[in-house]
Amino acid sequence: VNKFWVIRYDPTTKEYVPFEHGEPVDAREVWRLPLPINGKPPIGIPVYFCKGAHQFQDPFCIAPNGDIYVTTYCAPEHFPELEKAGLPKPVKLGTYIHLLRVYEPDGKLKASCVVPGLGISDGLRVGRSGSIYVVQGFKPLEQQLPEGLAAGSEYEESRWGSLIKFRANFDEFPAGRIVGLWEDAPADDATHRVHKWKVRLDGALWSYGGVAPLSTSYSSCTCLKASFGFDDYERCFVPAAQTCTVNVIDSNGNVIARLGGYGNLDGLVLEKELGFNLPRSVAVTDDAMWVHDIGNRIIVRAALGYHAEETVAPP
Repeated sequence: VNKFWVIRYDPTTKEYVPFEHGEPVDAREVWRLPLPINGKPPIGIPVYFCKGAHQFQDPFCIAPNGDIYVTTYCAPEHFPELEKAGLPKPVKLGTYIHLLRVYEPDGKLKASCVVPGLGISDGLRVGRSGSIYVVQGFKPLEQQLPEGLAAGSEYEESRWGSLIKFRANFDEFPAGRIVGLWEDAPADDATHRVHKWKVRLDGALWSYGGVAPLSTSYSSCTCLKASFGFDDYERCFVPAAQTCTVNVIDSNGNVIARLGGYGNLDGLVLEKELGFNLPRSVAVTDDAMWVHDIGNRIIVRAALGYHAEETVAPP
C-alpha cells in the first residue's frame, strides 16, 4: 500500500511546477521517486493510498476550470475526515472504499468525496458545464447484456459496465450518491446491480450500459481497463468491444452514432473502412478521434465530420 502523488512538469523549462498547497515528494512513500531537477524535488499533491493494480490505472481529470479530479482508495483511518465533511460513514466494504476527490489548481483540497458510494472507475471526465462523467461496473437491473447485443448472446458479466452522468457545477458537492455500496446492504428502489450488491444512483442524470471492455469488478484484474473521450459538446466516445465499435453518446444519454465494426490488419484499409478488433481507449478532439485497438495492437486516428452541414446567420 503506497501513497501516490500528482505532480506537474513544464517541458519548456524542463522543471517541476510546484503546487502552493503541495508537499515535497517523500522517497519513503514512492515506489519510483521522480529525480530532483536542479536539486529541487517535485512539490506534489499527496493522494491517500494506492492498493493493487486497479489504483495504478484509475483515472484523474483536469476540469475546464483547472480543478483536479482524482479517484483513489481510502483506508478506514481516514473515515473521520468523511464524517467531518458531513458524508455518510461507510459501514462495511472490505478494508478500503473508493473516493472521487477534488483539488483546486493550487493543490488545496476542495472536496473530500464528490460521489459517496463510488466504485472502481474506468474513466473520468468533467465537462464545461461541470457535469461529471464516470464509468462504473454497475449494470441497469433490467439489462442483462451490454447495449448492442441481441438476447441470447453471451458476454462475460464482469467485462462491461455503464457510463454515468452526474450534474455538478464545480463548486457544490456532493454531486450525487450511490446508495447500497457503502452500506453493504441492498438499496431500496435499486436501479443498478454489481456482483452481490443492488444500488441506487441518486443524482445521476442518466446511465448508458454499453461500455466494454471493462474490469471494474472488485475481484478482477486490470487487463481490460477502458477509457473514453468527449468533445466540447460533451458527446462521449466510448469503447464498445461487444460490437467492435466506438459508440457516441450525446449529453442526454442517447446513442447517436456507432463508428467502426469488426476488422483486422489483413483486411483493413484505413483510408476506406474503419474497423476495430478490440477497442480499449478513446481520445477525441473537435477534428479527430484516436482509438487504441489492443486486438490489432495499433492506434487508429480517424477524422471526424458530418453527413450534412449548414451555415446560418444568427437571428
